Amino acid sequence: MKRRTVTLVVLAAAAGCSTGSAPEATTGEPVETRTVAEATRQAGHDATMVAASLGGPLSGWKTLTVACTNASRLQGAANITVAAADQVAALSRLAAAWRRQGWEITDEQTFADGTRGTVSAYNVTTGTSITVTTTKDLGRVAMVLVGACHLPAPG
Repeated sequence: MKRRTVTLVVLAAAAGCSTGSAPEATTGEPVETRTVAEATRQAGHDATMVAASLGGPLSGWKTLTVACTNASRLQGAANITVAAADQVAALSRLAAAWRRQGWEITDEQTFADGTRGTVSAYNVTTGTSITVTTTKDLGRVAMVLVGACHLPAPG
């Protein structure tokens, strides 16, 4: 459990996804009103799409709601099992899928060793940011999802 918590904090910080970094939190534009259930449903849909694009099962999916600029946002984290030899290619497939769906790729790298990498994207429609990074042991890839700030709605 500690390992997942550290992964979430480190990846969210590396992706520039700390509280208050989403565009609506810095521009002063109004934020959408959503129930936690709606935000959770959207996050689950996005996480499932990532796992399907990578070709592996989603495991350890956890979400939490955190404060952001007079509102809240949903964050989530999970691991996805992808064969070590396919991880860099799987990240490329994910980036291509995101592009086809209108996401903006904010970071895409293969690390110096050539066997690991990272890809991050921002969904301009929903305000969601996702970062997927290979783990050092190549046993899986780690995903961090940060939803847009939203005002809480009843329900």
